[in-house]
Amino acid sequence: MGTKMIRIGGVDVPVIDDELSGSQLKAMVGLPGERVLVRQESDRNVIIPDDTRVRVADGDMFTHHAHHSKAVR
Repeated sequence: MGTKMIRIGGVDVPVIDDELSGSQLKAMVGLPGERVLVRQESDRNVIIPDDTRVRVADGDMFTHHAHHSKAVR
């Protein structure tokens, strides 16, 4: 388990853990709870709910959006 560099909303973030929850990822860059975290994959974007743990790898990219009726948590 080494340090990985991920990007959240344009901010590079060093990460040691292999798995983090959506709320932990948002807290790393100071995103408010009402924002929706989205993992940017090569073929699609995936919403990451606050209470869901996801594996993170070096180079992973996340963005965030305002919560609206089409976003499913």
